[in-house]
Amino acid sequence: MARQLAIDEVVDFLESFQALEDPRQRGKVLYPLDEVLLLVLLGVTAGCDCWVEIARFGDKKTETSQPVSPVQGRHTVTRSAR
Repeated sequence: MARQLAIDEVVDFLESFQALEDPRQRGKVLYPLDEVLLLVLLGVTAGCDCWVEIARFGDKKTETSQPVSPVQGRHTVTRSAR
């Protein structure tokens, strides 16, 4: 039950960004903006203080368990946050 509630919260979070315009160049986009924002939110909630830590957080979650998000790499997170 708690897992389903958490999944529902993530879905609600991602849906709240559907209307947000993505200013990035389409040909260079590797990951959806909502997933990048989710990774940033989870990373900051977990105590990450900078883009590098957020990217490492995402990489670590991908290596050790189910991925938080497919977003990987400091440059992807940094570019998307601009």
